[in-house]
Amino acid sequence: MDSMIRVCAASTALVLSVLPASGQQTVTMKQVFSVDSQMVLQSSLSPDGRWVVYVSDDGTDHGRRLWMAPASGSAPWPVTTEGHTDQMPSWFPGGDRILFLSTRSDRRGSRKQFAMVLDIERSTGKPRGAPRQVTLEPTEGAAGSPDGRWVGYTARDDGRLRVKLVPAGGGTARLLGEVPGVLQFGGLTFDATGRNLYFFTTGPQPVTKLWKVPAAGGSLSLVAESEDPVAILPGDPRYLIRFERSAPYVPATSARLTTLDGKVIAQVRFPRYVVPNLNSGSAWGITGSQVRGAGEVRVVNIADGTTRTVVKGENWPEAWMPDGSALITDRADNDGGTFLVELVPLAGHERKTVILQSPLEAGGWATSVGPFYSYRTRDRKASGWTGPTKFYSVDIRNGQSRLLSSAAEGAALGGRGGFENDADRWLYMEMAGDKLELRSVDPATGDFRVVRSFPKSFRTLGSSGRNLGVRENRATWLEQQGDSAVLMVGDGQAPARAVTSFPWGPGYELITSSPSWSGNEIAVGFMVDGISTGITIVSIPTNAGSPARRRHIPIEMKFCCDHLVWLRDDSGALAIAARNNNGSASLIEIPFRTGGAPRVLTQDLTEWEFVASPDLKQAAFSYYKAGVGSVWQVDFRSLMVSH
Repeated sequence: MDSMIRVCAASTALVLSVLPASGQQTVTMKQVFSVDSQMVLQSSLSPDGRWVVYVSDDGTDHGRRLWMAPASGSAPWPVTTEGHTDQMPSWFPGGDRILFLSTRSDRRGSRKQFAMVLDIERSTGKPRGAPRQVTLEPTEGAAGSPDGRWVGYTARDDGRLRVKLVPAGGGTARLLGEVPGVLQFGGLTFDATGRNLYFFTTGPQPVTKLWKVPAAGGSLSLVAESEDPVAILPGDPRYLIRFERSAPYVPATSARLTTLDGKVIAQVRFPRYVVPNLNSGSAWGITGSQVRGAGEVRVVNIADGTTRTVVKGENWPEAWMPDGSALITDRADNDGGTFLVELVPLAGHERKTVILQSPLEAGGWATSVGPFYSYRTRDRKASGWTGPTKFYSVDIRNGQSRLLSSAAEGAALGGRGGFENDADRWLYMEMAGDKLELRSVDPATGDFRVVRSFPKSFRTLGSSGRNLGVRENRATWLEQQGDSAVLMVGDGQAPARAVTSFPWGPGYELITSSPSWSGNEIAVGFMVDGISTGITIVSIPTNAGSPARRRHIPIEMKFCCDHLVWLRDDSGALAIAARNNNGSASLIEIPFRTGGAPRVLTQDLTEWEFVASPDLKQAAFSYYKAGVGSVWQVDFRSLMVSH
């Protein structure tokens, strides 16, 4: 018999939707299209409602492309060719062109995206001709004007978001406005008149800001502020759509239609797994894409590559028990109100389940080895989406939870061998006065020690800006110094020393910085314009000033290796690699000492993640197969009559 432990009892407080106030209406999102056995992402309905265009991939490394289907439900067909990444489609109001982002313009095969336009035959939904490039610089978002003459788009550099305007047929772009200190942005759209462009940004402060900039040129102005993403209702900019979410970097779970001063007109709760956008076709509502499929957790044997399924369902493997006999997995319940952490024995014995109250974030990120599971909670009023969080451990064996830190900072920390933990201790960062402390903590007792102190403004290269590798009292990181990425080593509180350097510039990304089990070697990997440069093994010299030995290992795959775990004898590593940035990735074994090509263990990493067992003899990963993809819509136009 399985056992279940409830850490925090569920209650009505877990319901994410806001109860209707006086005068507020609750509206329903309705399904308008579905297709079997295909991913349906980033859907957009045509202005006349006849066609739906969406993004899909076939689960391989052939890239993503655009598909078209009648909204009435007939069989879909591809409108762009494979081998690229095509995404974020939207219709021009005339219904005869699609605007989308694509990597097809970059002949080097990188991940840089450019805005493209494709003509569509209104009567058949079939493409006319080939896509045409509109922007000459990479962009992360684009929107077509109501008259079809212009494309507004965004460009980012050094944390500054620039909004520009370019003719829809291509040509010279002009700058409309820019916002500094941007971490996230979205909601780029013209209003119905085409006179203004709107978009929202989030930065270090715990607030989302909605901006307006005139298309003809003029000053950028602040329209509204919100805790969550907020966008205008394109059909009438006197109204806002305020998206509500339970954690940062996750899709919204509901939305409210409000006036500019915050009066709530209506609310809609999105069906589970529906990811919303503003491409409703009518400019008066929200469209959403939903994918339902079958998930399972698989385990691959490192020695021979054989794979077996250990649990079916939408579980995510987070850690192994120390003896390798069981996995710790997590998943949301069917209603999304609670989080289930499960101990899953590989031999099929009794499972144990710990129930945690949602919302929580970063579940399982602090450790690759049990019996403790890590998670964080956030006080949004105090820290917004980017500030400190409360950091907890919970013993999966008995459900006992312990607060480890009341103000853990965001950071990407890895321990020896590339595991998330450093031996039996977890890693986190916390402000202490004018210092940022790197700490290791015992998850069983909460006792911590300071590994190293940094200035409050300390920043590294890497996705989080605080990316460090740790082994006991040694910390390693890479920092930018001019046009170089410099590998730094700090032992305890001793002055940090530079070990070696790599080229650095626009288009460079630090992907891997993983310390070996001995702590005397670091695996460093970069991507340049979205293409892997391979792995460099750096031996850390004992004496400061001595040259570091380096060995470069080329990887004949475009993407590698954002998750790298060293083998126990430091003779090689397990890593994620792929020939494209969509579809499934591969788990590969890279030999460091003997040379030779990497060995592919499995090509089924649909979620691009794995967790290695403590003895490095097995690795667990999630496998997901698309089932039914569908498109949903809600239209607010009928509500405007009474307001």
